[in-house]
Amino acid sequence: MPSSRVISLSAHREVSLMINSRVLAAIWLLTTGVCQGQSLCWWGMGKQHPLVIDTSLVLIQFDPGISFKDATNELRRTGRFLEAEFSPVGIDDSFACSLATKTGYTTLIDSLRSVKSVMLIEPAYLTSDGHSMVAGGSFCIRFRAGVPSMTIDSINARFGVVIDHAIDVTTNEYLFRRTAPSDYTTLQLANLYHELALVDYCHPNFRADIVRCSYKLFDYYNSFQPHMKRVIGKFNDTTVWDFAGLNRTVKVAVVDDGITAHEDLPAGRILPGFNAADWNSDASPADHDAHGMACAGLIAASHTGDSIAGGSPNTGVISLNPNAAIIPINIFGNHIDSYCSDEELAAGIDSARVKGAAVLSNSWGYQTWHPDVDVVHQAIYRARYDGRGGKGCPVIFAAGNDDINWLPFPARDPLVFPVGAIKLNDSIWDWSDYDTLPYNSISVVAPSDQSNGNPAIWSIDQMDTSGANRQVWEAELAALRDVPADSLYECACPRDSDDLDYLCNFNGTSAACPLVSGVASLLIARDSMLTAETIEEILTRSAVTDLDWGTLETVPDTLYGYGRVDAFRAMLSITRGDVNNSGGVIDLSDLTALVSYLTAGGFVPYPSVLLGDCNCTGDVDLQDMSYLIGWLIGTGDPPVKPCFEFGPQ
Repeated sequence: MPSSRVISLSAHREVSLMINSRVLAAIWLLTTGVCQGQSLCWWGMGKQHPLVIDTSLVLIQFDPGISFKDATNELRRTGRFLEAEFSPVGIDDSFACSLATKTGYTTLIDSLRSVKSVMLIEPAYLTSDGHSMVAGGSFCIRFRAGVPSMTIDSINARFGVVIDHAIDVTTNEYLFRRTAPSDYTTLQLANLYHELALVDYCHPNFRADIVRCSYKLFDYYNSFQPHMKRVIGKFNDTTVWDFAGLNRTVKVAVVDDGITAHEDLPAGRILPGFNAADWNSDASPADHDAHGMACAGLIAASHTGDSIAGGSPNTGVISLNPNAAIIPINIFGNHIDSYCSDEELAAGIDSARVKGAAVLSNSWGYQTWHPDVDVVHQAIYRARYDGRGGKGCPVIFAAGNDDINWLPFPARDPLVFPVGAIKLNDSIWDWSDYDTLPYNSISVVAPSDQSNGNPAIWSIDQMDTSGANRQVWEAELAALRDVPADSLYECACPRDSDDLDYLCNFNGTSAACPLVSGVASLLIARDSMLTAETIEEILTRSAVTDLDWGTLETVPDTLYGYGRVDAFRAMLSITRGDVNNSGGVIDLSDLTALVSYLTAGGFVPYPSVLLGDCNCTGDVDLQDMSYLIGWLIGTGDPPVKPCFEFGPQ
């Protein structure tokens, strides 16, 4: 986090230290029961989550005026800390300090307050099932509308708290920070503020325990893309790219581990991004990362080159929308000690919205055990409803690869669009997460396959020796991925290629998610006035339910949602009436084309005859001609959009 973002909400420099006695009394009374029988807890999305203290660790923020070496040496002299066990946690410049013994924890905390090099102390916490929850000195809060700034300043002054920065000033949402004079831990302060009637939510700014949603990711080259054929459509032996009007550049935010220029994704289509983990504008990936690259490649690669000397110029990768521009939002950081907090994740999502993203693609999630987080939910809310000038951004998430019957957060958030993964034969992958609760269910599924030893998801890596390619020394790569060196997955690439710049085995729901994001971006390219809600309706109601193995009898299905995403059907749902496929305004030329088809039998609407289905009945006849005439002379309704009658094809 930046070190110079402390601000004051009050226009007055003199902040009163007095606060209404009834408010203080309410704080103390309510706090005694805040955890409802639990000794420790935190609150997220209206639910209480119990905690216990992890007596093997303590979180310390050192005085920046004292060298790290001198500070840690001073602690080691107490005899309570393990040698060389001072690890940065990535939040508020805090370090996780491992204890040699677990006894006398409270006494140690108290004694450390007098150590010269220690500025702030926070206990480490565990969930009831043993998962680590790490908080620094900050917490996220939203006050109710209309709470005056002087009231906020007065409460903060009473508890030794300052405003670090506004998360969203229009909704009274902030990141607060403890100061050295505070007598309370971050957890205590968050719970104190949570109980105020004038507060909507408040929780510690925990380190976000997030994971990428891919199964395997190492380098190999691309030649075949069968997954794409399952998405772009096959009506009339045409594809979604045969529809006119898709050349408009649409901005898609890839919230992941960073993106850099590639021969199939040139720098001109990579827009200024944001590194939420390191809080700067360098959204490039770390040297060995390529997860975000692979996601961006499925959305926006342009099939423009091949780095193999003498090879075919057509062996690069293609994407759903080769005209899209990518906004990289790096939430994993570009160095080994990078971490994101809850608030920084929210800042990443907010940055995507503010930078003008039309679609947010997210192939990541919290660990499966993690509760929902208010500050992240609110950022999703702003993107979903305030993005694109109020039309809203579809926020698309990978479901996760944990073989569980509940979706991890944020995929289960009711405002996002969760995507599951299927094989090329349309059967669900057994590791693709789903949810038995109907309001959390999968929206659609998309291909993500490895079959018969031939990985099916092809995308881009970082160029040259950067990225996740096999030319990296195997032991180094294995150590980075925390796997044995001899367990690295390898595949035989077409033409025995050793091209370093492509991946040929990207998979998991991480690969399914950007395919759906690419389809969403195509819809916006064709019609920029579509709302997020309408786009989501189109994606679900145009999805294919007649799958290779059989038909989904009811939708949404627990495993498959509304079916397999289909870009062609999605586009066809919003192009009725554009009979001549001009991509522009429906006019007299479309009527002429429709008359020619119905009477002369020479002209056939392309890429589907259903472009002439103006009244949305699933076939094209004289009623459509009458319907279109009525619209053109101003006595009838426009061609139905979206239309989900697809008829026999």
